[in-house]
Amino acid sequence: MTPYITLNLTERRLAEFIAKCRYETSRKKGIKNLKVSNEKVEITELEGIASELAFCKYMNVYPDLEIKVSDWDCVLPNGAKVDIKTTMYSTGKLLAHLNKKGKKIDVFVLALGKFPQYRFAGYALTADLIRDDRITDLGYGPTYAMPQSDLRDIEELRG
Repeated sequence: MTPYITLNLTERRLAEFIAKCRYETSRKKGIKNLKVSNEKVEITELEGIASELAFCKYMNVYPDLEIKVSDWDCVLPNGAKVDIKTTMYSTGKLLAHLNKKGKKIDVFVLALGKFPQYRFAGYALTADLIRDDRITDLGYGPTYAMPQSDLRDIEELRG
């Protein structure tokens, strides 16, 4: 199990700023948040960017600080494009919206925690998550889902 990664004060402020900017930019462009929860969109945005920063800190890679919609959240030194998914539930599953099919994402990572502290339950290659037998409905419409028991060890990504 990975250790909890805690964002420091500067990282927290950066996450809050980027989350606010992404939220405002997306709403102005009419982009719908495809969250699979009943949390407020603003909280979902903050948890998303904060977990991305925590993952980058853990992996020692530079985060994507752009205020734009992107298919992936960061790129590993080997060139793999990573999409980080976050849940506050310790037993949560790795979820991905159906629109992820065909995107240029190599790896999906499951972050567990709540702002400003996260740990990484594991990862899945896109081919292992984005497939028809992984589609389920958790009450928010169809989504790809993978239990933590099927995830790969996050340490493999650190090389």
